[in-house]
Amino acid sequence: MNITCSSPGKVLLAGGYIVLDPQYSGLVVGLDAKGFATTTSLKSRQGLIYVRSPQFIDAEWSYKVDWSCSPIRVLQQDEDEKQSPNPFVQLALFYVLNYFFNSGEQPEEWQDLSIIIQVDNSYYHQPKLPEGLDSYPKFNFLNCKLHEVKKTGLGSSAAMITSFISSLFLSLNQICVKGPASEPQLTSFSKTIIHNLSQIAHCAAQGKVGSGFDVGAAVWGSCIYRRFDPQLIQHLLVDPTHQLASKSFSDDLRQVVSEQWSPIQPFTLPSQYRLLMGDVAGGSGTPGMVKKVQKWKTEAREVSDKLFDDLYGHVSALQELFLSATGSSVELRYHFQCIRKLLQYLTAEAKVDIEPEAQSKVLDQLETIEGVIGAGVPGAGGFDAQFCILQNKKHVIEKVTDLWNSSNIVPMQVGPTDVGLSVVNNF
Repeated sequence: MNITCSSPGKVLLAGGYIVLDPQYSGLVVGLDAKGFATTTSLKSRQGLIYVRSPQFIDAEWSYKVDWSCSPIRVLQQDEDEKQSPNPFVQLALFYVLNYFFNSGEQPEEWQDLSIIIQVDNSYYHQPKLPEGLDSYPKFNFLNCKLHEVKKTGLGSSAAMITSFISSLFLSLNQICVKGPASEPQLTSFSKTIIHNLSQIAHCAAQGKVGSGFDVGAAVWGSCIYRRFDPQLIQHLLVDPTHQLASKSFSDDLRQVVSEQWSPIQPFTLPSQYRLLMGDVAGGSGTPGMVKKVQKWKTEAREVSDKLFDDLYGHVSALQELFLSATGSSVELRYHFQCIRKLLQYLTAEAKVDIEPEAQSKVLDQLETIEGVIGAGVPGAGGFDAQFCILQNKKHVIEKVTDLWNSSNIVPMQVGPTDVGLSVVNNF
């Protein structure tokens, strides 16, 4: 039995930094660059799980399930010393297994598993195309180790962990069901559980509770995202190596992930507009930038509160204009430009390169092109990428891509998608 699931990438068009506060929401567009995971059930029953990511050198891990511990533990095999730990994979396995099973003896229905992870090429900076080739293979081999890859900032870890957990979840659901197997399906309820498990595993692997909008997009696609209360999951975060928790952990986990944490409102970019993404090929350390902004926010409370309220005023205005499909290009353009100015102010006050000067020069030029509705640095900003919302007209698209090409910014082969987490047939 093979079950493949896919999850989209993301771009936070509006709501950077304020999306960390549950009182504000962000405008998130899902991207058709996807992460894929295929789970295959094996005939053996030794409590083993094999995971492989064939786009990288030595990206293979094997795990042994210790059923006797409470909670159940997932231990990396020590046979191959060249393998470094992969906390995202290990914790994804840990949380899903503890959702399905109680500690004790190996379940009678257990079958060992093999899982393959792959992501679309847009998530990583690609090497120069060899002479004679005009395109990369679907999942290009990058000839480097996983920790050495340069990312483009589209949410690779969220898309990976969400598709991984979904594929594993549906596979275990099939294994545990008595009677004839049916086609795997994602219901609204199962997507809620998968979303919540993915958020917990992602936060535990990163060692902090982030905003979660990237996982939100990986499950729901384009949406207006509001952060869940971090206290909901704080007691469920474990260390990837020791995985220590209370004996009631599995029961607590099931209860928490079965609830709807925060409302997710679907969003569709109106068809008269086009989203383009440009790869700046720089890369930024998002956690470090967020820490600096949060430190400034604490130290300059009065100024920061007003700034964040002002930002949200323009973000919510954009949300309403897009959702109603009645907003004019002039109105949309005004709010995008106001958000840029406020983020430039935050850049100066918090001394964080949210919109670096090199980015500003290109964005200023983009805004002079007739037909461009808005441009900016998505999410936490920095040197990952640029986005541009423009009228969906050929001559406007060509002007934007020409400007990017002349500025050493690579137009990316990605676009928006409303489709979130999916089961992929005939993969």
